[in-house]
Amino acid sequence: MRPEGFAAIQKHRDAGHELVGITATSDFITAPIFHEFGITEIIATNAEVVDGKYTGKVINTACYQKGKLIRLEQWLQGRDIEESWAYSDSFNDRFLLEYADHAIVVNPDERLEALAKAQHWEIQDWSI
Repeated sequence: MRPEGFAAIQKHRDAGHELVGITATSDFITAPIFHEFGITEIIATNAEVVDGKYTGKVINTACYQKGKLIRLEQWLQGRDIEESWAYSDSFNDRFLLEYADHAIVVNPDERLEALAKAQHWEIQDWSI
């Protein structure tokens, strides 16, 4: 994680925002990483386990592209959220960025940068 990422997490924590990590990577890989950053709410691709072994299959909707938005909407059920922020460095997250009240694009490639400019999203450079 880059320093600006830690600063963004702290800014939202200080503002009392609920932090949610959303990733296409499997939960068994990402959960420990998110927990290390103090993010306990995690939406990730869930791997099927049978008899203590991973089968290679995905449970539920894969948390990828529009699937991230589907999984977020499921997580949001019953919660009262007034405002949302989404950070991403991937064009694959465009649906999530479009959904958020505040979209922040980090170190975008050319395609994501063009979309961010067209949508008037904030672009941040977290280069080292």
